[in-house]
Amino acid sequence: MTVPRVASTSSAATRLEIALIAAVCAALCIVLGWTSRTALNPDGVSYLDIAARFSAGDWSGAVQGYWSPLYPLLLAVLGTATGATGATLLGQVHFLNVGIALGIVALLWRMARVHGDPIVARALFAAFLLASARTPRLDAVTPDLLLIGAVLGLGGELLRGAGSRWYALGAWFGVIFLTKTSSWPWLLVTVTLLTIAGDRAM
Repeated sequence: MTVPRVASTSSAATRLEIALIAAVCAALCIVLGWTSRTALNPDGVSYLDIAARFSAGDWSGAVQGYWSPLYPLLLAVLGTATGATGATLLGQVHFLNVGIALGIVALLWRMARVHGDPIVARALFAAFLLASARTPRLDAVTPDLLLIGAVLGLGGELLRGAGSRWYALGAWFGVIFLTKTSSWPWLLVTVTLLTIAGDRAM
């Protein structure tokens, strides 16, 4: 049985509140990215080193069992495209993180508008801002923001497709795993729960 979609009944005031929350959140991400544009954490050194290996074509040295490959691959593409190195590349990496964060804000804004409830909007943006037990990790060269975006994409697919579109779910699972390989136990739990839910719905 197909569940009918409920049209959004959000008022103009609600849409304005959601837009303001998103704007404040986006501004915070930009400020955090700018103020931390020269910061480099210990893990960031490793990700930049792996990115350099990707850029040099040393795939055997870049792909290994500890560091996840997707984020340093993006850094390698960025460095190759701009030709930047050193502190200049580090600043560009932080701006890339800001771009990822703004993409997350846009997705949250869209989800909040579709739902039409300001309480849900506040919860969504609060969860994003506190996902790292602090403000978003725009000061760190890590795949944390990319992981949040991928998990958000998976959540959106579960809401839209109710877990029935396995090809789309598999794609999101792959992105999440390549972003953070240590996420595989949670992915396994998710697959198990989706399988059980699918069996009960039949």
